Amino acid sequence: MFSKKITTWGTGALLGLGLAMGSVGVQAQTGNCEYLVTNDWNSGLTGAIRISNTGDSAIDGWSVSWEYDNNQVTNAWNTQLSGSNPYTASDMGWNGTIQPGQSVEFGFQVNKNGGEAEAPEVTGDVCAGGTSSSAPASSSSSVATSSEASSAVSSSLASSSVPSGGEQCDWYGTLYPLCQTTESGWGWESNESCVARSTCESQPAPYGVVNGGSSASSSVSSSVSSSQSSVQSSASSESSAQSSASSSSAPSDDLTFESLRNLAEFPVGVAVPAGNETNSILDDDPTGEGQREIITQHFGQITAGNIMKMSYLHNQRGNFTFGNADALVDWALSNNIGVHGHALVWHSEYQVPDWMNNFQGTEEEWVEALREHVIGVASHFAGRVDSWDVVNEAFVDEGYRTDSIFYENMGERYIEEAFIAANEADPDADLYYNDFSMENGQPKFDNAMAMARDFVERDIPIDGIGFQFHVFVDWPSTSAMREVFSEVVDLGLKVKITELDIPVNNPYSDNYSYPDNYISEYTDEAAQAQKERYCSIVEAYLDEVPPELRGGVTVWGVFDSDSWLIEQTFDNNHDEWPLLFNDNFEPKPPAQGVGDALMGLPCQ
Repeated sequence: MFSKKITTWGTGALLGLGLAMGSVGVQAQTGNCEYLVTNDWNSGLTGAIRISNTGDSAIDGWSVSWEYDNNQVTNAWNTQLSGSNPYTASDMGWNGTIQPGQSVEFGFQVNKNGGEAEAPEVTGDVCAGGTSSSAPASSSSSVATSSEASSAVSSSLASSSVPSGGEQCDWYGTLYPLCQTTESGWGWESNESCVARSTCESQPAPYGVVNGGSSASSSVSSSVSSSQSSVQSSASSESSAQSSASSSSAPSDDLTFESLRNLAEFPVGVAVPAGNETNSILDDDPTGEGQREIITQHFGQITAGNIMKMSYLHNQRGNFTFGNADALVDWALSNNIGVHGHALVWHSEYQVPDWMNNFQGTEEEWVEALREHVIGVASHFAGRVDSWDVVNEAFVDEGYRTDSIFYENMGERYIEEAFIAANEADPDADLYYNDFSMENGQPKFDNAMAMARDFVERDIPIDGIGFQFHVFVDWPSTSAMREVFSEVVDLGLKVKITELDIPVNNPYSDNYSYPDNYISEYTDEAAQAQKERYCSIVEAYLDEVPPELRGGVTVWGVFDSDSWLIEQTFDNNHDEWPLLFNDNFEPKPPAQGVGDALMGLPCQ
């Protein structure tokens, strides 16, 4: 399920088409035009049109038109879109010039309206024939977005000139000049677009600075896809000491591998802030950029830490506010990153909207209200979300959490009703029950498993169990983890580690006493213990969970100081270092520990 929602540009999806150039363009140009389906699901798709200049002079301005029989464009990016079938798309100025042998792409999302993906003919003057360009188009740029506008931009400007010294930037398969004075992002020098060395070096292998065809450096890339066709972003970004610190080569001195996500056949994920949250990954600042670079290099799936919960998406009954969540999901899909939805139903009072906290009705009316919420959210993201935490934290050690507003009004029935509704809304998504403090086994784990067995016996749709894994270096035992993994596997359900973090201090340990006795610095000893712990958890997961039942492993946060643990577990008394990357966006020993386990190396 994870893999089928991740697609790449490919000639198998293209259709040969004609293309039109705008009135400002050079006449009698020859180009090749491709219609690409980049992601196809039951109700819709995302696609792109690629314009390649196969002539001998520059194209200066372009526009294209196409028409569907049944499909409908719902949003577009990197273009000015007009019309409502037929559609006309024109350049945005910054992507209007196409040099000979180079290409430009723009993207769009389509509602299939119950039909199949169509292959419309694109018409115009510039694409009168010719062959495909030998240089593939670039489709990424290191730019950020405003989360309010749900947008950003992905530049495919290109230039074929070579700067002094013979070095160029291989930007995802297209050669550009290296900037001589621009320190970061994209620049405009000597009347042409160029890429700053630091930005070029931030791509994954095999791309980067090249000299004579060989790559000189590679690391991470960051590109943000717009969900609004009217928003235009600059193709350059400000440099800073913090963002510079985050750009390290991969494999680097600190890691023996290039990318965590490339070491696993299952999702290696991370939880992220977004929308109006502090440190949103879509913010146009060094923190947003640094996080995006880490995510695009190392993680194949993201989880929204907050903005896909009930109070964010459904604050008034029947009035759904999807803007911020759509921006995050669109960004993820544009970067070939999957999405795990968190969470459809959670009892926490501050995450339940006022309309539901104040709702008065019979049990059946409560069930109907719950179904409206679950179906409304899950159907909106159907085809774009890999999986959901359908119900979160419904148990305590003694049994069902009876102080939940859902339990108070529907009893335990609300859990199965939520799973049934989620399956109706998106039958292709994996559905998980998610909880904390189950890693050590009973009693909470036993309660959850009793429910899961009952669901399986009665054919209530459930695909897996999510273990949050807010654990410590010294708790729980690895043998306990293995036992709970094995028990879920024996039931035929998937296992997903959903919220993994490991602080160096254990506030519940007899050895911890703030301010008298605690680990106050991230010493080599603390880092090594943390590295081995991360490694042993992933190792146990791989040993006990067969490939077909691996739902993935997600770390709860990108960089250390953004972790929820510092405030909510340690009362902001001191620093903790619970995650894989530090505040300079550099990998820590635990990142190597996860990589070691994924590569089958011993945990040491």
